[in-house]
Amino acid sequence: MAQKRAFQLYTAAVIVSGTVVLVLFAVFYPIHNIFSAVFFAILAIVAETQTVFIGNGKFISVSSAVVTATMLTSGPAAAVLIAVACVLGSVSKVDGKTKYIFNTKIEITLFNMSNYALSFAVMCLIYFKFGGVIIGNSFSSLNQIFRQLNYSSIPLIIGVTLSVTCNLLIVATFIAIKNRVNFFKVLVPNLAWPFTSIVIIGILGVFLTALYVAYGWFLVVLFFLPFMLARYTFTTYKNLQQNYLQTVDSLASAIETKDVYTSGHSRRVEQYSEMIAGELKLSVKRRETLKYAALLHDIGKIGIPERILNKHGKLDESEWEYIKSHSEKGAHIIEDIEFLKDAVEIVRCHHEWYDGSGYPGGKSEKDLSMEAMIICVADSYDAMTSDRPYREKFSDAQAMKELHDKAGKQFSPQVVDAFERALIKNGELTKTVG
Repeated sequence: MAQKRAFQLYTAAVIVSGTVVLVLFAVFYPIHNIFSAVFFAILAIVAETQTVFIGNGKFISVSSAVVTATMLTSGPAAAVLIAVACVLGSVSKVDGKTKYIFNTKIEITLFNMSNYALSFAVMCLIYFKFGGVIIGNSFSSLNQIFRQLNYSSIPLIIGVTLSVTCNLLIVATFIAIKNRVNFFKVLVPNLAWPFTSIVIIGILGVFLTALYVAYGWFLVVLFFLPFMLARYTFTTYKNLQQNYLQTVDSLASAIETKDVYTSGHSRRVEQYSEMIAGELKLSVKRRETLKYAALLHDIGKIGIPERILNKHGKLDESEWEYIKSHSEKGAHIIEDIEFLKDAVEIVRCHHEWYDGSGYPGGKSEKDLSMEAMIICVADSYDAMTSDRPYREKFSDAQAMKELHDKAGKQFSPQVVDAFERALIKNGELTKTVG
């Protein structure tokens, strides 16, 4: 109840603050160019509807650059008003569902509007306080316009930086209170991306300003057409990628209907593998392949009789050979699927050992990919920390000690160390067990 009350109070405080700022700007600051303000308002709303989601809660939108151009051509009041107006076109994704203004709670819409009002008010106040000027039609050539913008570059950089910071702090506080998590756990992982957007906001905002002042609104519209085409291409790619992942998820679910004792195992292995990959700084492409391979590493068990998979007692030699065949079977199942071609060898080798004592090919560290060694560690850790019919699960500390004890033999020492660091950072392991 106290948490809900705190969330309501914080939301109300932001809405009231944003409303007050919006009114003050509208009353005390003139709009220098009404036509420019209307044009950029329409452009900002359209730009906000064209948000591109790139995963992990991150998105690309150029509406902030449009608001920056509005400030540079029409003044602070127009910029703040348009920042609020562009929320009308806002598109976001929550738990995989696309949210528009018409299916979003009114208090959330008002909060977003107020957040934009406060963030861009900060940009405007800093920009003009530190000597920034409005770029008007008195500058006829691009050279003159860029020279004038250059004089205002320092105020613009400071203003945009503080605006992005303000937005980040408001949103991080919102999430921390709503989800009852530590503020810094929300803030720190999300520091890099907003400041990356500073470059987009600043440079694109300046470029839009120069185009508009020198050549007019028509050329700005033409300039935006390639962005729309790029968005369509990228969105098509992301949708295709999502369809791939849904296919892999379905296959992973099929595995778990066969082996009743490993429900959720593939997804946990995927999550652990992702943590290790992040610690080892693997590329985006390799992490994507690793995700597929981790989810499908046990798909070969579809070809193993259930009486063997779910046997309570000790497996005899022939049954054990059957179980060991699942990695080779899994590789054969996916080898003709084009988007999984890079995952085939990883699935085949996830039971190979660092010292060459594993199966099916007895490969050692020099012949194994980092991805295969990552899944070997993640798979073993989850197996140890899960209940089995023949034993109780290990504690996290016990499982990590086992990984360390077998590092250099069964497991890659580099991967084990990376996994331990990741678990500690994630709060899943309280201390090193080296």
